[in-house]
This record gives sequence, C-alpha cells and structure tokens, in this order.
Amino acid sequence: MENLAAKIEALRLSAKSIMDIADELAKNLSSEEPTPPSLEDVRHKLILAAQAGFSAEVKALITKYGADRLSAVAPSHYAALLAEADALGGVKANG
Repeated sequence: MENLAAKIEALRLSAKSIMDIADELAKNLSSEEPTPPSLEDVRHKLILAAQAGFSAEVKALITKYGADRLSAVAPSHYAALLAEADALGGVKANG
C-alpha cells in the first residue's frame, strides 16, 4: 500500500509540474508580439481610407505593392500597407 501511495504522490507532482509548464507557456504566448495583419485587416483599413476620400491613394498603394487588386498583394506586405494607409490623413490608426 505504501508503494501505491508513493506512486500517487509522484503522479500528483508530475501533474503539478505539467500545469506549471503550461501556465508558463501561456504567459509567454500572451506576451508575444501581436500576430501579423490579415487580408481582412488590410481590407478594412483601405475601405476606411477610400471612404475618407483617399480612393486614388488606396489604388496607388495597391499598385505600389505590385498588384492590381488587394487580394493580389503578398501577405508579407500587409504590415507596410497598413502603415501607409494610416499615414493617409483622416484614417484612424485603430480603424
């Protein structure tokens, strides 16, 4: 019976260690940099810019990144595209 009690205690300690590791991983993940912008994020920002009177500038930005439409812009350019859209006066940074 003592052997079983020792095994149960070892199992409890292992479970606690696993929970501690999971908590630490969750904490690290929550403190990481934000995820990169999605196509939907960029589309929303560019719609706001166009509605604010910057339609020509929006088209020029898309062309600048080598595309004829937003869906053809490479995802690697989304962050820069968002930054440039923010720079078009009148478009709120938080969209």
